[in-house]
Amino acid sequence: MSMKKIPVIAALGFTTTGCVEEKETDTGSVEEPSTEPSSEPSDEVQGSIEAIVGNWAATSQTYSYGGYSETYEFPMEYSYSETYYGLSYSYSEISSLFLSIAEQDSFLIESIYSSGMVVIAEETLYSVSYSELYEVPISVSALSEGYQIEIQGTVLNCNLEGGDLNCGLDGIGQIIFTPYDGEFPEAIEEITTNELEDVSYDDNGECYESTLTGTGEGLVWGGFSEGLGNDITSTCETEYVEDGPDLAFLWTAEDAGCYIFTTIGSNIQHSLELKDSCDSTEPFDCSANIYGSRVMQEFDAGEATIVVIDGNSEQEDFNLFNLSIVPHEGTSVSADGIDLESAIGDAVFSGTNETGTISVETDCAPLEPGVVHHWTAPQSGWVEISTLGSDFDTVLQIQSGVCSMYECNDDHEDLDSLVSLEAVEGQQYDIIVGGYVGEIGTYVLNINYSESDEELAE
Repeated sequence: MSMKKIPVIAALGFTTTGCVEEKETDTGSVEEPSTEPSSEPSDEVQGSIEAIVGNWAATSQTYSYGGYSETYEFPMEYSYSETYYGLSYSYSEISSLFLSIAEQDSFLIESIYSSGMVVIAEETLYSVSYSELYEVPISVSALSEGYQIEIQGTVLNCNLEGGDLNCGLDGIGQIIFTPYDGEFPEAIEEITTNELEDVSYDDNGECYESTLTGTGEGLVWGGFSEGLGNDITSTCETEYVEDGPDLAFLWTAEDAGCYIFTTIGSNIQHSLELKDSCDSTEPFDCSANIYGSRVMQEFDAGEATIVVIDGNSEQEDFNLFNLSIVPHEGTSVSADGIDLESAIGDAVFSGTNETGTISVETDCAPLEPGVVHHWTAPQSGWVEISTLGSDFDTVLQIQSGVCSMYECNDDHEDLDSLVSLEAVEGQQYDIIVGGYVGEIGTYVLNINYSESDEELAE
């Protein structure tokens, strides 16, 4: 057996924190209570537990707190989908809640059905579906008026109203159960479908596998495996990403401009490098962010680079790499933005983004309206730039020039944002502070070097 928490119960605001037994049977179905209840509650008068013996299904739950109230219907359904860099992800979850009340043994039962899918170029690469059942013993007793149901220390006070069981939780929650004469859902083991195939290329005598032309999201993708070999030594290793099999492409810019190279959406530990030759030990740029790397580089028309994905293919089920190359126009910043000069410290500036004119879809969150600040690094070293102390949900983006790698952050601590970057003395950085999807408020901007760098400056 395994021990898990009851997800929906926690979501309903209950204080239950103990673990419950997840039944493991050959079929995955919930084991029947030792005293089998009737399929529907009896018609006996309220005041005796016999009146509510039977099976019940939750139909709605209302949560109220501090003047706020919201009602959820059962089964609870949650879903989301998103598409970026050629990949489409979707996920859905359906949760149901039941009571099985008997003279001796009673249970609260939760059923959760989940499914997910990954699609690229209208081709389904991966899908998964499964259902889980959670069962926890409960204590049911009759009161002078109504009933009391205890769930591991949490008490529901219930009454029969119009044939339904109306249960309240300390004045902040209410769940309505209706008689249930159906079968309880069964647990289903995880069912996965993986249509991703490992890529392979004929030997062309070069360190790169193939040439690429043009730009696009999901420009090239497939399964990353040991069979690719290790032809190029990575110069961008970290403690998380070691030199391993590599996949390289020769790409030529058709037009002059700034380009973003990204492997966001990949499912392998890897680094991404741009080199001018196969044996170059100093790449144009590199990034090693485990499952999604990103570099930016400016090219003249006809200029070429070798794009190298180097990493670890040891994924048990889904070893996807996804390379996108897209033009980057940059985030336009006003030359007359707020000049912070080389200010260092907490609250170097405070203001509002109400009159901000910048709107940008960053890698971390939609930022608008935004205000730009110009800051020049007084020394080289690691700097933390944050909006700690602001009174709204901020998004923070830092960049230096149009064709430069930028950093962004949405929620670092609560709704505040924080970005760490390695600053170069004399370099100007554009700090954009904005709201999350249109939020407006008063922000505080803090700029501080790490302690070690401050000590060096002294």
